[in-house]
Amino acid sequence: LPPVYPPQLDKESVFEWFGLHLNPAKRIEFMCGLLHMCQPLELRFLGSYLEDLARKDYHVLRDFEFRANNPSDLGVLTDVVDPVIRSKLLVCLSLLGSDSRECAGILFRILSHVNPALFCKNYECPLPPFRDSHVHLPCQADNMYGGSEEDCGFSANDTAGGPLEQIALLFTMASLHPAFHFHQRQVVRELLDKIELAMEEGKRQRQRRLNVQATVISNKSTLLYSDVMPSVPLTALILKQTAFQAALCCSRCLIKSRSPNTPGVVLIVYERWNW
Repeated sequence: LPPVYPPQLDKESVFEWFGLHLNPAKRIEFMCGLLHMCQPLELRFLGSYLEDLARKDYHVLRDFEFRANNPSDLGVLTDVVDPVIRSKLLVCLSLLGSDSRECAGILFRILSHVNPALFCKNYECPLPPFRDSHVHLPCQADNMYGGSEEDCGFSANDTAGGPLEQIALLFTMASLHPAFHFHQRQVVRELLDKIELAMEEGKRQRQRRLNVQATVISNKSTLLYSDVMPSVPLTALILKQTAFQAALCCSRCLIKSRSPNTPGVVLIVYERWNW
C-alpha cells in the first residue's frame, strides 16, 4: 500500500488556533510537547533563540526573579483561593529557576493542599471563554512584594481567564517545571486532571442550561404563534367573500353586455381570487 500522508496544515491557521483558541495552560502544554519532539541540535538553537527573547525583559523581571527563588518570600503565599496570592504564585512559577529544588518543594506543599472539588464548588465552575490572544502571566495592582504594574510588565487586562483557568495554568506549569521532582509532578498532574474534569463538567452543565433556555424560548414562540393563527382563517374568509362579490359584479356586467362567454369569465375571475 502507498504511504498515507496527513493533510498539509496551513501555518497561519495553526498560529490563529494557538493564539486565539487555546487558553494559557494549553498553550504551555502544547509548546512543551513540541519541544520534547525536537532534535538535540534544534533544542540548542531554540535555547539560544529563547535566551535572546528573554533578555529583553531581564531588567524588568530581575527583582521578581530573585524573590521568586527565595524560600522565605514563597512561604507566605499559601492561600491559593485568594486571587492576589494566585497571581503571585503564577509569577513565581514562571520565574522559578530549573535548579531551585527548595523553592519547588515549598510550592509543591502549597499546591498539594488545594482541594479541586472544594475550589470548584466555591466558584461554581465559572469558566468564561478564552478570547485574548496576547495573555501574559498576571501581576495585579498590589502585586508581589510591593511592585507596580508597570514594574512587573503585565497589565490588569492580561489575566488568564476565570479562577479555574488560573488554577489550571498554575498546576500545568508545576507539572512541567524541571525544578520539581518526578513524584511531585505526578501528584500535581493528578490534581490537574481533577481540575480539568471539573472544568468539563462545568461546561456540560452550562450547555444543558442553555439548551433548556432555548427550549423554553421556542415553546413561548410557539404559543405566541398559535395565539395569532386563529385570526388567519378569518382574514382568508373575508378575502374569499370579497373575491366572490367581485366575480359576481363582473358577471353582472358581462350579462348586461349579453356576451356568450359570461359563465367562463365568472369562473376564471372567481378562481383567481379564491385563495
